[in-house]
Amino acid sequence: MIAKLSGTLAALTDEVAYVAVGPIELEVLVPHVARQHLQNQIGQPVTLWTTVFLEGNALHGRLSPRLVGFVSQADRDFFLILCDVEKMGVRKALKALAAPASAIAQAIGRHDVGWLSDLPGIGTAMARKLIGALEKKIGRFLPAVEAPAERQAATDGMVQDAYQGLLTLGHTPAEARRLIERALGSGKSFASAEELIVEACRSGL
Repeated sequence: MIAKLSGTLAALTDEVAYVAVGPIELEVLVPHVARQHLQNQIGQPVTLWTTVFLEGNALHGRLSPRLVGFVSQADRDFFLILCDVEKMGVRKALKALAAPASAIAQAIGRHDVGWLSDLPGIGTAMARKLIGALEKKIGRFLPAVEAPAERQAATDGMVQDAYQGLLTLGHTPAEARRLIERALGSGKSFASAEELIVEACRSGL
């Protein structure tokens, strides 16, 4: 599978980026969020994170490989988990990516049905389905949790490790953020992510 490609952006349409890699010009399907990034880069070098899917009618033997590209690995990986949601599919997932993966992940984390339902092709029912299916899978797509000003001694790395640990324990992103903020606000000092997790869990009792 082609995981990443670099070349010159030869042309860009509503759905496709044409990327020249040496003497070969590749047709790459791109979502809206990628088109926004690429629209001023015609004739310039670009790099796309890619995946391949088969499109067509399997019963009639008319399957064609289609290359899909994204401007970041996170957007590509988020697209792949979107495709696994029931009744989503490749084309609908591509259409839905009208915003960066991090923004969509944050909306899922805060259970923002209204924001999600405004994404192209989603609607209220699918927004609820996305929340139910993905809220425990989006941790790596969310921005790092920042400690309050009075707790700057706690490093970003330790806070993020504790956040990921709480997700692993089964907490939702919203719960993990709330528990960490409460623990950091307790006035205690933490030497490790493990200590922060213990206090976060204790504060949630």
